[in-house]
Amino acid sequence: MKKTIPKVLALDLEGTLISNAMSQIPRPGLSEFLERCAALFPRLVMFTTVKEEKFRQIARLLVDEGKTPTWFANIEYINWQGETKNLEFIPNAIVEESILVDDFKSMCIPARLRNGCR
Repeated sequence: MKKTIPKVLALDLEGTLISNAMSQIPRPGLSEFLERCAALFPRLVMFTTVKEEKFRQIARLLVDEGKTPTWFANIEYINWQGETKNLEFIPNAIVEESILVDDFKSMCIPARLRNGCR
């Protein structure tokens, strides 16, 4: 079986990168983490339950406060619906070459857990 190289890193926001959308406290080392992710993956996307308008407000604040790299305010946002974060919602991405980083395992499709839902 040929090993696939991950090309897309889908990031959750609440509980993963920040505390939550209300308090918006960034995780320690957030900027360095994002920079490392950008160096390792050709494509980063935001895959969150937070609506895009609210996410963009949070992202701009984090950039303005120097908590994230400047590009974070313009990261690709994935619009999706349903009970779980299906990697098939990421346009022009191959599911087997995509990884989801999320603090809630229940948001991941069970069949995808072994394929990159972390």
